[in-house]
Amino acid sequence: EYQLGVVVTDSVSGLRHEGGTRIEAWETTPGASDLVLSPSMRVATGSDTVPVLGEVRRGSTLLTPVPRLRLSPVRSKAFYLLEAYAEAADSGAMQVVVADSTGKVMVSTRPTPVRIAAGGAVLKGQVDLEGLPAGTYSLTVRLQLGGTMVTRSDRFDMADFAETMEKEEERIALLKQTDEGYFGTMSEEEIDEAHKPLLYLVSADSMKVWGSGLSLQAKRRWMIDFWAARDPSPGTAKNESREQFYGLIAYADREFEEQGRKSTPGWRSDRGRIYVRYGAPDDIYDQSRQTGPTAPYVVWRYTRAKGLHYIFVDRTGVGAFRLVYSNDLKEPAVAGFQELLDPQAMTEISNYLGVTFTGSEYRLY
Repeated sequence: EYQLGVVVTDSVSGLRHEGGTRIEAWETTPGASDLVLSPSMRVATGSDTVPVLGEVRRGSTLLTPVPRLRLSPVRSKAFYLLEAYAEAADSGAMQVVVADSTGKVMVSTRPTPVRIAAGGAVLKGQVDLEGLPAGTYSLTVRLQLGGTMVTRSDRFDMADFAETMEKEEERIALLKQTDEGYFGTMSEEEIDEAHKPLLYLVSADSMKVWGSGLSLQAKRRWMIDFWAARDPSPGTAKNESREQFYGLIAYADREFEEQGRKSTPGWRSDRGRIYVRYGAPDDIYDQSRQTGPTAPYVVWRYTRAKGLHYIFVDRTGVGAFRLVYSNDLKEPAVAGFQELLDPQAMTEISNYLGVTFTGSEYRLY
């Protein structure tokens, strides 16, 4: 029996901290190592052989060691690993038993055949403990080799459901503040949808690389790098530019979606496009519920910046508002748009904007 001591001294303050643990040496060759429980485990394959931060490697297995495994209703898989030792090649069976703090068996797997090479082998596996009530448990691996039974155990905790849900919501909210967290959990369909509106920010040529057979991981990396380059505060977790942009997209989808034989997402509509580019208008002249002789219309005015204004008309009667006129040179106008509205509507628009329309031209009052 041995005692391992560790002393840590701060070179600046001189503060000193001591710790230690007892080490017991085997009198004879053990049948197996201690049992290691882990929340994650994977096999090193191909080019993926280097442990990431927090991982260790045992043979071809990469796992995350923890002082004590803590499971939850949303992360209910327990991964286990131990080394079995044998002087000569041998075979046997391995079984996993989970018991509560009173010793009551909650889970017992069927014995699984195992083969041990001369010198030893790494044995590993996983067990899904979904539905296990909150509490403290022991996980025991029973290894039968020849006529010898070797058991190795370790304790773990299962968290309460309500507590887990609360912490999970907090974790996801914090995670999504970062670009890595926001895009890292997206499916391929979701990340493709997140990429499409970027056409409002960059040229079409910049978007072409997306269609060249990128993997999901490559698409996530592309999006993370794209927004990292536009982060106004790179030293913080939040990316205000990304949050603002996708906030505008979400609002446009909610308010400006166009229904029909083939619905149009709100951000693709004319109103959605302007909203995403410039934000909410400063003033709105809303005649969208017009039931008179003229078509429903809406006028947006941005009094800040360049004093832009936009006239949208619904010629379908089902809410598909099209941009028919604007003093924004980046936006095309509909020739003879005045014919879409009656004289009274044109007078009201002229008074609202303070302009006089003549043909396709206008002049300020």
